[in-house]
Order: sequence, then C-alpha cells, then structure tokens
Amino acid sequence: MKYKTETMLHSVKIKMKVEKTLEDFYSEFNHIEIIKTRSLGKILFLDNEIQFAELDEFIYHEMFCFPALLSHPSPKRILIIGGGDLLLAKQALKCPTVDVVDLIELDRYVIKFCIKHFKQLLQTTKSHPKLNIKVEDGYEFIKSCNIPYDIVYIDLPDEKKNCEFASKDKFYEDIKKILNPNGILSAQTGNASCFYYSQRSKKIRKMLSIKNLKSNIEYLKIISQHFKNTLQYRQHVPSFFDEWSFTLGSNEINFTKANYDQIKNNYEGLTPSTLYYSPLYHRSLIYQPKIVEDIISCIKNDRRI
Repeated sequence: MKYKTETMLHSVKIKMKVEKTLEDFYSEFNHIEIIKTRSLGKILFLDNEIQFAELDEFIYHEMFCFPALLSHPSPKRILIIGGGDLLLAKQALKCPTVDVVDLIELDRYVIKFCIKHFKQLLQTTKSHPKLNIKVEDGYEFIKSCNIPYDIVYIDLPDEKKNCEFASKDKFYEDIKKILNPNGILSAQTGNASCFYYSQRSKKIRKMLSIKNLKSNIEYLKIISQHFKNTLQYRQHVPSFFDEWSFTLGSNEINFTKANYDQIKNNYEGLTPSTLYYSPLYHRSLIYQPKIVEDIISCIKNDRRI
C-alpha cells in the first residue's frame, strides 16, 4: 500500500494511505498531485504540500471568504489572485450582490485538473456567468489593472518562488490602488502555529530562518503598514493538521467594530447557505489566545516580539 508523506514542522510528518493516484504532473510552475484517500477523500497537493481535501475544504474556503465578503456593505466586484481550484470563487458567487468575480491563476493545469477531478465540489462554478477566469501572473494583473474592486482575495501557495511578491510592500501598495475606498483585502497568511513554536525555541527559529519562511505575524506586520484597520484570525482545518491564519485589511471598515446586523442580513441572502461559517461565529474572530494578543500588542506598539 502506498503512503503520501507531508512534512508539517521540521521533524513532524504526516502519512496518508493512498488508495489511488489520480494525477502526478509537473507543470512549468508546480508539481501537481491529486490523490484519493479513504479518510479525507480526494486531496490536491502542490509541490508536496496539501492545498485542500475533499472532506473539509468548506471549512477553509468559507472561513476565508465570508469574514471579508459579509463585512462589506454591498460587495459587487471581487478579485481573486490564485485560487485556481475555483473553490473560493464558488463561495463568493453565493452572494447575490456580487456582479463579477475575476480569478487570476498562473497555472492553467491547476484549473484543468481541479475541474476534472472535483466535479462534485465545483458543480457549475466554472460556467457561472459572473466568473471570469484568466490565466496570467497575478501581480502583473494588479500592476496594470485600472478597474476598482470591493474585495481582493490573495489565495497563493506559501513560500513559492513565483509568489514571493506576496510578502513585499509594493504589492500591497498596488492592491490599495485598485480597491474602492471601503474595499477589503483578505489574504491567507499561512500556518498560524509555526511562529508560536519559533518564539519558544531558538533551534526552531533558526530552522525557520534557513527555510526563509514568512510567518503569519510577519504578514500581519506588512499588511498593518498599509491599511488603517486589520484583523488576523485563525481557523483549525483538520486536513491541515493545524491552525491556518487569514488577515484582513481596510482603510474604512473597522473589523473589531463590525456591523453584525449588516453581516446577518448579508448572510441570509447567501444561496446556497454555508456549512461552517455563521454570523455568530464571525463575532468570535476578534478574540485571540493570550500569546497572540501579546504578539499583536508588540506589533501595534512597535515593540520587539
């Protein structure tokens, strides 16, 4: 029996029993694997890192999509950089106020294989009249874009050479230029635990430095420099075997003083509804574990962490 192994954190590895390998393909940008497992269903890997599992992808994508989407009073134009599996777009298209979702994906084969193997998840997403899929470099699209958006989602794989721009100041300056005044940036900002571990262990901190990892806290620092209001929240995703972080930024919308009546009204218009996200759960996102509160306090007060 074949097993798929993913390194989670240095000496920690997860082994999954593979029932069938559906794709094993090297594109110009990624090593794309899709495997079938008994416990998690079909799983997409890019360069040996899990991107989502059929069993629980809705947790990741709902919690990525709706805290930003429903915090906006009337989102109409949505931009997704990355997200070639189309599952984030699927969630955004549930909102009746949305007129257009532009999805910019660098690797056409990610789109191709996800449409081929995840038909039950995607259903009619690919052919949705409000969805425009463009195969091109996301950063180049942003730099040349002159159309304003209400929400920009950054859904890029971690630590890939073709995604290094996502940790640069200029990238967020360019995003601000294409956001409406009350627009929102929402970015997946990676593993939410590795930074905690690094603060407890010099050895792990050194290993993180060697791998040139950007922690979720470093992304929060960068985004906080470009947006007046920010919120970083975390969500446990079972198939990731860890917490994952998402970071919001806006110059007008204050996420810690959210209009929950508006959020509830927007939520009630979703078609179909959600499986995991709820307006009540949304309220909890502003609360953090003490270690996270301490770290964020250091960032806001420009103190060393």
